[in-house]
Amino acid sequence: MVYTHMLVPTDFSPAANHALVYAFEEAMQHKAKLTLLHVLQQHPTVEVYYPKAPPQSGTVYASEFGARLPSFPSQPPETVRRDFYDEALEQLQALVPASYTGAWDARVAMGHPAEAIVQTAQELAVDLIIMATQGRTGVSHILLGSVAEHVIRHGPCPVLAVRQRGHGEQKTEDAGHTA
Repeated sequence: MVYTHMLVPTDFSPAANHALVYAFEEAMQHKAKLTLLHVLQQHPTVEVYYPKAPPQSGTVYASEFGARLPSFPSQPPETVRRDFYDEALEQLQALVPASYTGAWDARVAMGHPAEAIVQTAQELAVDLIIMATQGRTGVSHILLGSVAEHVIRHGPCPVLAVRQRGHGEQKTEDAGHTA
């Protein structure tokens, strides 16, 4: 099967970066467009902070009751704006190596990761999703849920779930072979 558009969701974890390596290889092989996706969950897209100005040693005015009142700062306090959407978009763009010559795009979505991935895949009409999976089983899987499992069950196209092996693990096709 030839793929033309692949979606690669990432949470910027080492496992997701491992899956991204597969995605770049597959996209080059198929000459497919890659769309990198990060999902912001339950977080405002912009936070604004107003740090207090440092105390000033300027003029002090006396009130009629004898209290001393500080003067107002001569400059307004500095505003710090943190835009999580822009930060995520910049991180996505930084994941694409300079040597990658294929077509690609980066997107940021809001909401529950599994649902946002499925919705984005439907909107873009992708024909393959390549994503990381932690490979949890048993109680940890039940308690933590599985984004990959939800995407596999509800996604509009095939899903390549890439599991990052631990240091001591062997490939399954190598297990059991003796020299």
